[in-house]
Amino acid sequence: MGHTLGAAGATELALSLKAMRTREAPPTAGFEPAALEFEGVRLRADRPEPLSGSHALTISLGFGGSNAVAILTLDT
Repeated sequence: MGHTLGAAGATELALSLKAMRTREAPPTAGFEPAALEFEGVRLRADRPEPLSGSHALTISLGFGGSNAVAILTLDT
C-alpha cells in the first residue's frame, strides 16, 4: 500500500474496522515465523488470524507531535 503520510491513520482506522467486522486480522506481509522473538504473539503470513475481541486500539504518530489514538468498540 505504501506510505500515505497524512492519510495513514485514516487507512489504519478503516482496516481496523474491517478486521473487527469480519472477525479476522489480515496476514502480515513479509513475516517469517523464525523472526518472532516473543511467545504468545499471534502473527501469520499465510492466512488471516481469527479475532474474538470486540475492541481495537489504533495509534498514529505523526511528524512534529501530531499524534492520535482511537479506541474502537464493535457492538455485538
